[in-house]
Amino acid sequence: DGKLAKMAIRNLTVKAEGEVLGAPTSIAFTGDYTHFFCGTNQSNIYWVDCTKLEAELRNTCHSGRINDIAFPYDYSDVFATCSMHDIRIWNTNNRQELLRIQVPNLECHCVSFSYDGKLIISGWSDGKLRVFLPQSGKLKFVINDAHVHGVTAVAPVRNNESIVSGGSQGEIRIWKIGKQTQSMEASMKEHRGRVWSIQLTSDNEQAVSSSSDGSCIIWNLKSHTRLLCLFESTIFKQVLYHPEESQLLTAGSDRKITYWEKFDGQAIRSL
Repeated sequence: DGKLAKMAIRNLTVKAEGEVLGAPTSIAFTGDYTHFFCGTNQSNIYWVDCTKLEAELRNTCHSGRINDIAFPYDYSDVFATCSMHDIRIWNTNNRQELLRIQVPNLECHCVSFSYDGKLIISGWSDGKLRVFLPQSGKLKFVINDAHVHGVTAVAPVRNNESIVSGGSQGEIRIWKIGKQTQSMEASMKEHRGRVWSIQLTSDNEQAVSSSSDGSCIIWNLKSHTRLLCLFESTIFKQVLYHPEESQLLTAGSDRKITYWEKFDGQAIRSL
């Protein structure tokens, strides 16, 4: 339960108590036995004073798998990661945790920043899109029932007025974000499996999505129709536009990074 206790050897009376986050799994004392490091099953390392058992968090990380990593647009000093039950903001330079956003008993599948850096957009296993403030971690708004069985991919639109999301059943949806309300603008269904990644072009007119069914689809976000579809015998985990936006890059379960021609969907080369 995370409790620390200092006990007398002769009668086992408790002389001091402390508490850490997670069940302690290891202890290492300093040479003079005035302090010790305490590790927990939630991947936290504490520096503890032996006299009063006052714990100071020295290092931490996710205790489960990391589902997504995101940097703010054109800014690399901080980044966000999402895991089983939380989102964490990290300082790139000193590798310290700056903010932790926890939602108990839910898994965060994906995370992204809005283009102006003022919002953290996240998709969760309960089918909700949750948007937080990056400095305080406070919840700004929630889109309920965004996708049945979980939101698995998110991508912000550059005008900060829309969000494109993907679900575990293959849907691609566009959400209009107003000052007080959020509404669905369009829903597109071509994928037959989980959507793993969504990437938008710089003009916000097209988007590409990758899925576990082995397909990547380029969408027209104005007419909400499919422009091009490419297939491969793999699970596409990630898709990106080349900086010039003339090619696509994919990565999947076949352990290959493949370059694709955007206009006809032909594979150019694989690494």
